[in-house]
Amino acid sequence: MDLIKDRINLSGGMIFNDSGEVLLLLKRKHHHWELPGGKVEKNESIKEAALREIKEEVGLNVFLKGFLGVFYFSMKGKQYASHTFLFKMKGKARLNEPQEFNGLAFADPFNPLLNNLAPNVKKIFKEINKGKELQELVLKISKKNIKKN
Repeated sequence: MDLIKDRINLSGGMIFNDSGEVLLLLKRKHHHWELPGGKVEKNESIKEAALREIKEEVGLNVFLKGFLGVFYFSMKGKQYASHTFLFKMKGKARLNEPQEFNGLAFADPFNPLLNNLAPNVKKIFKEINKGKELQELVLKISKKNIKKN
């Protein structure tokens, strides 16, 4: 997977808990819910960026389960490419950057029921709900492969 030229490249992911819910963070600056992740740094792969951002923001080690896709969006006049992976949680999420985030929640990927979703998160949830292939991929990771301890 390559970076997208002429766009700000972001990398992160949908992190599923054992109940099949997705972890979301409430961003102070924008007052919206977003997936853990952030900007890809120079000389960093998209996967490395996602893993680094997740560890920094919520202190989790995660299991990579797949790649959902690249979602394009605009915000405040800037163009973004959001590279989105699928992960399973390992451990308990916590807010490691309270100066950046003031909330943590879990939502159903098929019916998030949260107001103020980030533009890329809205687009991701919309794509999941309208595309059978993406629905099957998310179901496989979020629900069918859950192993209880």
